[in-house]
Amino acid sequence: MFTILLLSLCILTNNVLTNYIEDSKLVLKDVIKQYGYPLEEHEIITSDGYILTTHRIKHGKNGNITNKNPILLGHGLGVTSEIFLALGNTSLPYYLADNGYDVWMMNARGNYFSRNHTHLNPDTDKRFWNFRIDEIACIDLPTNIDYILNITEEKALFYIGHSQGTTTFFMLTSAMPEYNKKIKLSVSMGPSVYYIFNENVYDLLTLGGQLLNIIEGLNILELGNDMIRTFLREMCTKQFEARCVEMFEFVANAEFKFDTKIFHWVLRTTPSGLSIYQFRQSIQLATSGFRYYDYGGKGNLKKYNSRRPPEFNLTNSRALSALFYSDGDWITSPEAVRVLGKNLPNVINYKVPLKEFTHFDFLIHLDVIKLVYLPMINLMKKYNI
Repeated sequence: MFTILLLSLCILTNNVLTNYIEDSKLVLKDVIKQYGYPLEEHEIITSDGYILTTHRIKHGKNGNITNKNPILLGHGLGVTSEIFLALGNTSLPYYLADNGYDVWMMNARGNYFSRNHTHLNPDTDKRFWNFRIDEIACIDLPTNIDYILNITEEKALFYIGHSQGTTTFFMLTSAMPEYNKKIKLSVSMGPSVYYIFNENVYDLLTLGGQLLNIIEGLNILELGNDMIRTFLREMCTKQFEARCVEMFEFVANAEFKFDTKIFHWVLRTTPSGLSIYQFRQSIQLATSGFRYYDYGGKGNLKKYNSRRPPEFNLTNSRALSALFYSDGDWITSPEAVRVLGKNLPNVINYKVPLKEFTHFDFLIHLDVIKLVYLPMINLMKKYNI
């Protein structure tokens, strides 16, 4: 459902609100400093020229010495590092920093913090948007890991991912198993590798793929830009706020336990910008299994020397992985997580003890510290080898 809404908005708003410019970076700086935490912005250049912005909170509110134990946070589809700050002063990065972790938050290529390149202009050069989840997993993520380990002079770090941030982790450690030794423990919130849906959802995903073909035919390769965020925010004024909250709850299949400040934070920062091919691969993963990007028969023969893209070999993913899941998560259901667990050689399972807890609640539920973050911290302390 979210796929359909986002794709439709990409078409509706492509030629409106073009004069609106949002300085999201300034807002992020102000918010973090307002709560009394230090912020560093690191520009990290990938091997193919993308300039990624990674945010760092190197110690807690009451500290002044850089924490040991670097930890990298990986966000989901269509969002940025800001999504981890939706809960205000009780957000995950602050909680980690106050508990002795050196917190790094990456931003995948294409979102508004990483919409930059050494020689490609994202506004005029379509080649900038020629990337998939594969490149985020096998270029952006290892580049961040190596950079952080070099700066901190550590040999390994912790990793926490949500949604697509878990997808990229398992892609990386499957395709480039040398990175397993650089991970002390990974925590996957809503691990998004395998999917088990009903026929209605698969029908919607098929429709989403068809809409993507239409959008690509219109020569639109960037999805979720400033125009769309502005359009959504202006639609969700106080007059329509209740309706927007209802729609958001419907899309997420949950009654959110949050206040309107959280809703408007999510609304302001989402969708953040992504490639049409990245979005298409998210649909492929849900319908065709945990495989590399599908270029079609001829394209696959040229790229992979086979008519179907190869599967990621999860037996290579040997880093200790904690799978945090819940009964209320319809995107990555408990059944799908069990399939993933059976394919991983080194896994810990943690079921959130709240039946109604959903895929998005990992970031915005008001009781998430007790339900998720505290058990997470306890695991990291146990395996801080």
